[in-house]
Amino acid sequence: MLDRLLPYSSMEGLVGMMEEPNRSACRRVIEDQGDLLRQAPGSTHNHQAWQGGYWDHVVEVMNLWVLLYRSFEATGRLAELPPEEQFTLADGLPVLFMHDIEKPWRTLLVDGSPVLDADGSLVIRPDLVDKGARKAFAERKLEGYSIEFSPQQRNAWQYVEGLRDSEYSPKDRVMRPLAALCHACDLLSARVFYDFPLPGDNAWGLGRVSAG
Repeated sequence: MLDRLLPYSSMEGLVGMMEEPNRSACRRVIEDQGDLLRQAPGSTHNHQAWQGGYWDHVVEVMNLWVLLYRSFEATGRLAELPPEEQFTLADGLPVLFMHDIEKPWRTLLVDGSPVLDADGSLVIRPDLVDKGARKAFAERKLEGYSIEFSPQQRNAWQYVEGLRDSEYSPKDRVMRPLAALCHACDLLSARVFYDFPLPGDNAWGLGRVSAG
């Protein structure tokens, strides 16, 4: 029943739900870097850590976004947010598409395959070990592909992985609603469905890109 009401979309279908200019910008990312995006692991160990897991993770979080957005939309609750904090289905998709954009370059690859050290762990590029360096790299990707974020989307992109204690304020909601829902999608994929999509048939999913 669920797959008929809310089908699990492909990357192409998800990008097609975006608004311009980000729809065309994200398509350019795929056209330029598609092979790399489909080869990279989603993480070094904790979630979607297989070859191709990066692509699988991004497709997962975007599908979870559609699922959660449509569910809350049906309740009418999203329309009751303050006008300045309301957002559309299209608003979250480019944020989640770009939320881990540095990761395909973070892991050393040889002939498209991740390099492993002696204990089997993925080898990280020395220049991208530091989180600040990775964030700066991601910022350059946003600028290079002319991704345009509203202030709400910029807040969501900044806090999609959560709010650090050092940035918390008891007097200000630093993470806005769009950011919180994007974070929920990332958290569900990385911490609940860390091994999904499954290699073969899925109750809700397309299977791993590496198995296609």
